[in-house]
Amino acid sequence: MCAKVLLMTDDLNIIIKRSANRKSASLAIYPDQRIVVSVPNRFPDARIEALIRDKINWIQKKLSELRALPQLKTYELKEGESLPFLGEELRLTFQVSSKSSVLRVENALLVSLPMSKANDQLYLKKTLFTWYQQQVLALIRLRVDYFAERLSVSPKNVSVRTYRNRWGTCKSSGDLIFNWKLVFGSPLVLDYVVIHELSHLKEFNHSPRFWGWVQSVMPHYRDAQKELKQLSAQCDSFFK
Repeated sequence: MCAKVLLMTDDLNIIIKRSANRKSASLAIYPDQRIVVSVPNRFPDARIEALIRDKINWIQKKLSELRALPQLKTYELKEGESLPFLGEELRLTFQVSSKSSVLRVENALLVSLPMSKANDQLYLKKTLFTWYQQQVLALIRLRVDYFAERLSVSPKNVSVRTYRNRWGTCKSSGDLIFNWKLVFGSPLVLDYVVIHELSHLKEFNHSPRFWGWVQSVMPHYRDAQKELKQLSAQCDSFFK
């Protein structure tokens, strides 16, 4: 069950989510400036307001940081539109063909579609998603191999999937899973996330020792973290 509330005179977009499975309260801020408070079903409204009041300075700080980010651009899947690809912009161009395909030609993405699908935006989106996922998975596997050798670790399976609030995961089994939307960032950001997850094979935590491993391979990792934070906000605007 969800309810929208306002805290006194502060014009905040606060969403309350109640769940029978939840044991404690948590608060999260999303790139669109939604403030989501997740609580158990019987959590009193008074305690919710108290939680928000306790966190108000942190909330305002995070909202200010979000508002300071560059204005988000909405991308449309049409002829001549430029789509992001690992720090570059690739111009969309279309042609009719018997089979669907996507081919990069210098700074353009040539998308071939059957005549019956030429105006089907959902089909086009799925075609582009497939191409993007294939490209980023191939590159991530190369970078995993490169940095795994430098860190002296041996990951197992490497795959990509769609995550909303996560860029990568290292499983205790040694499997690594990455958010395919890393393709929308720069090579620096992609390398950082690869190094981050590989470093968990050395330290399965975020202790100083863990960050020491990250820094040993990427001394300027904090620059990548800042860029990744900005990318987190921008990803919600892709392919609207």
